[in-house]
Amino acid sequence: MAYYRGYHHNWYEHTVSQRRQLSGDVGGIDNAVLSYLYQLESQSLCRFVQEYRRRFGDGPAKYAESSFNEWKSGAKLPAAKSVARFLKVVPPLLTYDEKFELLKGVYDRTRDTETHSMTVILGHSEHKLAQLGDLFKRLCQKPSQHTLSPRVQSLLEWASDHDSQIARRLMVALETEQSVSISTAAEGELQRLVRSIREMNQSAEGTHQIDLPYGTIVVTVRHPTFWEKLGKLFS
Repeated sequence: MAYYRGYHHNWYEHTVSQRRQLSGDVGGIDNAVLSYLYQLESQSLCRFVQEYRRRFGDGPAKYAESSFNEWKSGAKLPAAKSVARFLKVVPPLLTYDEKFELLKGVYDRTRDTETHSMTVILGHSEHKLAQLGDLFKRLCQKPSQHTLSPRVQSLLEWASDHDSQIARRLMVALETEQSVSISTAAEGELQRLVRSIREMNQSAEGTHQIDLPYGTIVVTVRHPTFWEKLGKLFS
């Protein structure tokens, strides 16, 4: 009995570890896919079983049917191998909007985001503000450069179908438009910040954070210190 308990514990830990790895690979949409699956009505569920059997054979399909209620109730944890199969079978059965939300979740969680910080010293390094334009431009181009890793693509075969390609183009357009809009507004905000700090006393300092889909930029504007003034005077 002690051996059985130990075996069960090790199996459970191994299953959880594999599920965690899978979830990380696909940006956490495995849980959304399971949620969709558990909410399927009988007719859609039959379609799922038929497609599952066609893709993976009679044995896995029978196992899925016999385990379904336990998975749904939470009494049994589906293995990563089963969930990986669900990721291939369930999404093509969903509506375009549902598939779009799944795909958006993947892209949202697998973005290659950047973090930048910059200190602008009035009268010393204001030229850095001009450099922000290039950074804004590059971050605005990143939506169109985002690609899924080969492993994720192998897990999400449907991510290359016609609907998903349309969804992908829509996401790129929306994220690019959002990035451009935020960048334009940020440039105006930074100009106002510089003017405000310039008119304040020497201890004044202001910070502005710009959050774009693919990056965060923190800009601090302040007056030069006594030593910085002195250094510039003798430089």
